[in-house]
Amino acid sequence: MENPSVDTMISNMKLIKPTLFISIPKKWLQLYEYISSRVDIEVDDHQKIQKVIEESTGGKLKFGLSAAGYLPPDVFQFFQEYRIELMSGFGMTEATGGITMTPPGKYKPNSLGKPLPGIKIKLAIDGEILVKGAYVMMGYFGSSRGEIFLKDDWLPTGDIMKMDEDGFIEIIDRKKEIYKNIKGETIAPQKIENFFRDFESLKQVFIVGDHKPFNTVLLYPNYNEDESPVPALDEQQKQEFFSSVIVTINKFLAPYERILDFRITERPFSDEHGELTAKGTYKRRAIEKNFNDIIDSMYTQDHTSIFVNKTEVRIPNWFLREKGCLSRDITANNEGILITKLNLSLKLKAERKSNNIFRIGNYNYESDSPYIDMQSLFTNPQLWIGNKEVLEFTGSGIIQWYRQHDVSEHLKFHSSSDKVTVNEDDGTFLSKKITAGEVSLEALHTAYLHIQTENIEDCNLGLSYIKNILSDETNHLYKLVLALISRPNISGVIEIRREIFKAAISNVDQQQFREIFLEFTQFDCELLNEEVINFISDTSKGDKNLNVIEASIKNLAGQPADILKQNFSLFESLFYLITVYASHHPITFKRIRRFVMWFSVFGNSQKVKGEAVKALENLRSGLRDWFGKNQNFAVDAETGEEYGWKDVLTFEEGID
Repeated sequence: MENPSVDTMISNMKLIKPTLFISIPKKWLQLYEYISSRVDIEVDDHQKIQKVIEESTGGKLKFGLSAAGYLPPDVFQFFQEYRIELMSGFGMTEATGGITMTPPGKYKPNSLGKPLPGIKIKLAIDGEILVKGAYVMMGYFGSSRGEIFLKDDWLPTGDIMKMDEDGFIEIIDRKKEIYKNIKGETIAPQKIENFFRDFESLKQVFIVGDHKPFNTVLLYPNYNEDESPVPALDEQQKQEFFSSVIVTINKFLAPYERILDFRITERPFSDEHGELTAKGTYKRRAIEKNFNDIIDSMYTQDHTSIFVNKTEVRIPNWFLREKGCLSRDITANNEGILITKLNLSLKLKAERKSNNIFRIGNYNYESDSPYIDMQSLFTNPQLWIGNKEVLEFTGSGIIQWYRQHDVSEHLKFHSSSDKVTVNEDDGTFLSKKITAGEVSLEALHTAYLHIQTENIEDCNLGLSYIKNILSDETNHLYKLVLALISRPNISGVIEIRREIFKAAISNVDQQQFREIFLEFTQFDCELLNEEVINFISDTSKGDKNLNVIEASIKNLAGQPADILKQNFSLFESLFYLITVYASHHPITFKRIRRFVMWFSVFGNSQKVKGEAVKALENLRSGLRDWFGKNQNFAVDAETGEEYGWKDVLTFEEGID
């Protein structure tokens, strides 16, 4: 499945340059928020906003359709103002998709438009919209037509609508006990409410989530002392009690059905307030209207904030939904964050607060934000791959949460903070993936754990998997793996770090080589041993990577004496590297000889000049080795007779 993040959507729009975009409200809302984050839509001039919209959508987007959920009128009107005719629509699978749509240029706030060609609509006495037409279904499998259709082939939709004088419809209620969340996922609230029936502590339960990002619930407890424990509980105990009830029920629900928050109402839902039908069932719109303020309080933020030693940590609401717990179930102590009900914890603390370095799980991260955004961590494999404790906290579900391609602006990998161990099962799993040639984030995570160990055999197993991915630039994980393998501080063992470096530069272009080479050599002055130097020279073509080696020598040679002294072992290695490079690539010999000769004459210290002189000697030796041993005699292929230099060289008179 393609990454469904807003970044992917924008990237695809820029690539494809669509003229028409049909999607659920959430995607239009994400596009609106993306544009709003790059320009002030309230203050900036029209031309500037138009430019940002065109840059974001590919520049050719003219028409759009939002359906399968609610999108605020101001979002429709925003895009319409900037030459994108965004229309609203209503449909159902039983009608092969679309039923109504707002005509271009005739949008009405909250309206779902008029019937599309080939379909007819009308309102029943109770306001339910009925449809019929050539592309309405023939029936449901296993049911007779008479069970489904009304007189004259009208199909009831279950949605209560109103229609204006122009024939535009607007939904006002649902006859059937279902609704759709903001992502267009269908939810049956009564099914969820029925799970609460076995709890005598509750009198009434009302699920909220129509057109919302997640489900919440309104609870009215049973205060009868003979039936319920609630009367004996104080307010805090009640919150804890019902929180446990909901966590239990969430285990039986699909992730998109799970409840994230709840409120205890002060009164029951009643007929007196117009909230119940004659049968005692809920009038959902009435309840939502009467308890609007309480409901809104559960949707004020898309995250839950907790504080770990004065550091704000933001947990995305969708994560809580995935785990089946409530916002109040996640807590903090001096060591990190906890979900006690699920027996989960994650280390999180400031390592060097002055430098904004925070330990999260097994890694240290650098944050330039006043808070830690866990959404960036959970959705970006560049941040969590190889972090064993994060995976133990989130579970394998994190593999499906992949949303971001690039490094987060606010949270970046800094270093590994723990020694990593792997077990025999990990090795067996990875070996099978290598043999089968399978590529996955799960296997990549396991491979990355292997290269963080202090065991060279484990490291080589992990690198074997990683090299397979790096050998194919078209592999969908190539860029991710290259970014991960380009971290010199992922291992504290220099032998392993050298192997990681060799893997990282094995199949890269000049710019990538430059970045990786500088990253590793600046981190570790001892990186360039004989084996690594020969590997660089063998895998480079011509003068492909010569510029970065020369630039590194120039940079170090120009440093103050104390800095050069600290890095002199690297300086020696770089000069040796450039001479070996010349012997492997004779075409570069003249260029390298001129480069080294300059330092032997103009170097700013005797140490620099001395290294350059030594390098010149190595260059000459290398060239002689490349030419091979000078023979005193050769054999004429035609006559079979020997001859020497004197027989084939002629000197001008006066020259000895």
